[in-house]
Amino acid sequence: MVIAGGVNASMGQHIQVRLDQIDMLSPSGRCFTFDEAGDGTIISEGIGIVVLKNLEDAVRDKDPIYGVIKASGMNQDGASNGITAPSGASQEELIKSVYERFEINPEDISYVEAHGTGTKLGDPIETNALVRAFKSFTDKTDFCAVGSAKSHIGHTGAAAGVVGLIKVLSSMRHKTLPKLLNFNTLNPLIEFADSPFQINQTLTKWKRLDEKPRMAAINSFGHSGTNIHMVVEEYCESNRDTHDHSAAYSEHINDQIIVLSAMSKEQVAYKVQELLDSLNAETKELTSIAYTLQTAREPLNCRLSFVARSFTHLKDCLAEIVSDGIRESNAHINYQDIDELSTENTHGRLVENPLDYEDFDLIAKSWANGSYIDWQLIHVGLKNRSTLPHRTNLPGYPFAKERYWIDQTNLAAFPESENDNREMDTKIRIEPNGSGASSVYSVLDQLESGALSSNEGAELLKNIDIKTQH
Repeated sequence: MVIAGGVNASMGQHIQVRLDQIDMLSPSGRCFTFDEAGDGTIISEGIGIVVLKNLEDAVRDKDPIYGVIKASGMNQDGASNGITAPSGASQEELIKSVYERFEINPEDISYVEAHGTGTKLGDPIETNALVRAFKSFTDKTDFCAVGSAKSHIGHTGAAAGVVGLIKVLSSMRHKTLPKLLNFNTLNPLIEFADSPFQINQTLTKWKRLDEKPRMAAINSFGHSGTNIHMVVEEYCESNRDTHDHSAAYSEHINDQIIVLSAMSKEQVAYKVQELLDSLNAETKELTSIAYTLQTAREPLNCRLSFVARSFTHLKDCLAEIVSDGIRESNAHINYQDIDELSTENTHGRLVENPLDYEDFDLIAKSWANGSYIDWQLIHVGLKNRSTLPHRTNLPGYPFAKERYWIDQTNLAAFPESENDNREMDTKIRIEPNGSGASSVYSVLDQLESGALSSNEGAELLKNIDIKTQH
């Protein structure tokens, strides 16, 4: 199993300034992907994480599977005219090589999540490379929609690739393709006429092609000229048995122990509300819900538990908690902060008597009081099932919304002095001859990468034609 992803955080303005100096940023503050109004991209922050696992292992472990990576490849532009002029030939070569190597038929691809930065030159280079690559395999037209997450949330830098992947997986899950925002008129340099591609201009039901699983391609390009192309296919649950057909069930076949925990009582309440909202939006199997909460969530100190008799009863219990609040005196809902328990209580005790496991109300209360429960014994041993239930998609942890920005009102407590190490309000003015701009940034880049020592950098900066003003 591998955890993969990307993070982009704008920790200072120098990157934005430099990108603006080379006309990569949109003056309008909008990303007009594939549109004739495209005048640059916008930079945004983002974090995206996915879990990668061998398909056979994921099926065996009953994991929720969002999609299957069918093919991927990477190449490099090499020498080019700069980051604003990527190599269409390299992108075309990559796409064709991926399809040939992994035996992908482009006619099975019904959506492409493009890099789509919204620049006048970058967009046509990318889309026309796609057109040429697809046309080398097929003469069919208008069967593949194209979009880009950047029109919605901007360019998330190092996270842009995984953001595009997550968008595709989410679209597969909901069987829906979102519209491309900020699009009115196609960039005249984009050659979509008589091609396989069309701009997705409305929220569209994502239909399968010839009843085959939905398949999408993803483009992601780095500033240095690195190109990535990936093909992802939806996973069909019909490929595995999602129900337990064992005939030997205990009397508790319809009863399930629901457990929720958090670091505070307030966060437990948030979890209750989020779970209720999720179940109101999508019906799920009660067994899978219970098993996911029991085994795929870390048990924390503030604990709430109860026994649900059915899916409807579960929602009724959650609605009751939302309405009345978490009350420790509730007859059928257990709540306990185990930090408040005495050492004589059940905190940390392993419930190991099989007879105790027959009493679900006792087990629910024991867990709330801090006991360790063998959930597999309940789901397999007690119910005489051949396999464990499947985990399902449920809301994660509702982290506390705490502010960590510096409180401006407290800055007055720090006396100013000439030796103050805080950042001064200093502006650097480059002389009209422009000799300082590229040189300063080049030196700073080399300092950051370790190519120059601090003394070498200081010596070079002395000879650069800049003036400072305070």
